[in-house]
Amino acid sequence: MKKLVLFFMMTSLVVLGTACSSDDSKGGGQKVLALFSDAVEGGIAQGTAVKFTVMAEEGEDVAEVKAGVSFYVNDTEVKNPYTFNEVGEFNVVAKKSGYNDSNVLTIKVVEGSKKLIIKTVSGLTDVGVGKKISFTVTDQEGISITNAGIYLTDGTQIEYDYVFKAVGNFKVIAKSEGYKDSDGLVITVKDKVAELIMTLDGDADELYADEVFKLNIKDRTGVAVSNALLYKNGTATAIKSENGVFEIAFDEEGTYKLHAIREEDESNVVEVTLKAKRKASNSFTFNGRTFDVKNSTLFFKGIEPKDEAGTVFEAQWQLEAAEVADTGGRIAVIMFVTPAESLGEGSFTYERPNLNNAKAFMAGVVQHNNVLALTRENIGFSFGALLDDDVYVGTYRASAPSLGEGPFTLSYNGKTKYFDNSNTQAVRGVTSVRSQGKPTIYVDRVQKTVKTLRSLSR
Repeated sequence: MKKLVLFFMMTSLVVLGTACSSDDSKGGGQKVLALFSDAVEGGIAQGTAVKFTVMAEEGEDVAEVKAGVSFYVNDTEVKNPYTFNEVGEFNVVAKKSGYNDSNVLTIKVVEGSKKLIIKTVSGLTDVGVGKKISFTVTDQEGISITNAGIYLTDGTQIEYDYVFKAVGNFKVIAKSEGYKDSDGLVITVKDKVAELIMTLDGDADELYADEVFKLNIKDRTGVAVSNALLYKNGTATAIKSENGVFEIAFDEEGTYKLHAIREEDESNVVEVTLKAKRKASNSFTFNGRTFDVKNSTLFFKGIEPKDEAGTVFEAQWQLEAAEVADTGGRIAVIMFVTPAESLGEGSFTYERPNLNNAKAFMAGVVQHNNVLALTRENIGFSFGALLDDDVYVGTYRASAPSLGEGPFTLSYNGKTKYFDNSNTQAVRGVTSVRSQGKPTIYVDRVQKTVKTLRSLSR
């Protein structure tokens, strides 16, 4: 009775046809294969993979046949599962040695209906009026669809790069033949949007006149911005961002409203309040001890290439603050650069240091020409002295959070002796430098040197 029930189960699911006939031309008495699939009724979408299952009577049971079965789609042998990549109707048959061929399954494949996805290239969906916004269209698998049309809800077709000229909310939809329309993407157009984001780096309560502070600047996608121009109280300065950072020093206390512009993009406003200048103590702190400074010396080292190609240049300087000799002879050293420019044929101009152009790249402490410690990280430096003949008069300060066994600070107010080392053989072929005002230097060659604190310029 069990075998009879199982046989009727199979015959109710498949059409056995001549496989059950006593005059079967393929050999009566052979076992019967029943073929099934996981394809949905009514048709599958183009590109769908279909898995096939074969059942057969095994004694009094019906079991799945897994070994030795071959599958044919329109008489071509295929693997199981099989992906139907073309539109149409396909006949599928299973075969196994010792068995009659299975029933025929007809699989209907209809044209694919993947859905489009529209996004903005930047990932931002808000924009200032009059600013360009760019779109990208893909299918659900992330494949770019370049022939899709982009439409506003009123049916107006727009370009992939589009400028919204009115304030409001606008819904855009992507359409393409053979695909479902995308969901609507809402673009919010505002009267004004800060395309650049500027923030203060550090404690707002620790800002002083004559000392360097930093502002970070990024675009709205978080990318650091270079060559943005800083504005102070609405007036352009000569200060530009480098790798997303402004290094700023103002010589007067007060409140300043700062913002930046790069090409047509403008930042938010950052308001800072600088306290009165701190009184210099003519000392430096190193390894937890404070050392009184006896004298200060500034050396102009010469011209250095800033880039590997040797097309951008800078002037290199070395500042030395020496402690009182009878307490150990330690010297705090700051190496910094100012902008320089090639005039061609071995001629260069360069800027003398001031509050806004001097950028430190190394700080350290030496003793008897031996380096005790040095750092290239997070150096704060402000140079507020002015040149008077061969002496700089005024203040300078430097700091580093980690130099040696702890934080380093340097503060000086007074006269700083100035030496022009560019006439020495050590500065690589300089033949002449001397002028009043903006100096000009003539060199036989310019080459990059190892920047070290071991070669003091005394």
